[in-house]
Amino acid sequence: MGEKKFVIVGALAKELGKPIGGLLKLLESAGKPKQSSRSRIDEQDQQALLDFLKSQNMQSVRPRIKLQSQAQALIIDVQNSKNGSEYAALMHLSELVIREEV
Repeated sequence: MGEKKFVIVGALAKELGKPIGGLLKLLESAGKPKQSSRSRIDEQDQQALLDFLKSQNMQSVRPRIKLQSQAQALIIDVQNSKNGSEYAALMHLSELVIREEV
């Protein structure tokens, strides 16, 4: 029979560059509470923590607003410095100016 692999909370926190208290809170939030920096984290605990972090990341990535127009989308792209967005924003602005200048 194979031995269960585990890591100590303190060692994992050090490896991740996170404070032990923060890792303990994350483990608790993931449904795998641990008592101290000397507690063991097995592979199932690690997977639960990973799944929890992925779900938290997906929630933060979801768009919080719906874009109303191409102009708003371009403004956000320019703010986020996406490649080519400045040119696209300039072209869109030019079209607006030309249409309204008649």
